[in-house]
Amino acid sequence: MQKNNVTDYFRELEEIHFDETLSINQKYTQLRNLLERITKDLTLKEVLQFSNLFSKLSFICDEYQVSRKIHSFRVTANCMSSNKFGHLFSKTKLV
Repeated sequence: MQKNNVTDYFRELEEIHFDETLSINQKYTQLRNLLERITKDLTLKEVLQFSNLFSKLSFICDEYQVSRKIHSFRVTANCMSSNKFGHLFSKTKLV
């Protein structure tokens, strides 16, 4: 991953986090999309094929020795975007 991309990703992460107009549900959706872009960027030059975000994250966790706790965010974000419990937070703001 290029340094410019890292800076852009952190900037976008901060923008999502500090945007008081977004509900928690919207923030989870945007953060999951950001995570998807980051994983695509990190696996772009790999010869392996990855079928989904889970497989990309698992590879990245192993390759870069990163905690697998990121999977709990992925699961929660999936639930929020599929509205399994996102409706509980749709009007709540995350500060």
